[in-house]
Amino acid sequence: MLGGMDQIVRTALIVGFAVVLPVALYYRIRSQATGEPLDRRQEGLLILATLRPAGLLFMFNHGS
Repeated sequence: MLGGMDQIVRTALIVGFAVVLPVALYYRIRSQATGEPLDRRQEGLLILATLRPAGLLFMFNHGS
């Protein structure tokens, strides 16, 4: 019974990824066309000081 659920979840994730990827690529390519450098400080101090380091910690410590 659980095997069927795994297949449903896997299919849903693949379909979701297939829908989101072209849209993300379109906007990524469009933003790169200007050649303007990104200033990460414009995101705000909260994002710069908390969200990015938290993402790095999660990326390296999520399995232990």
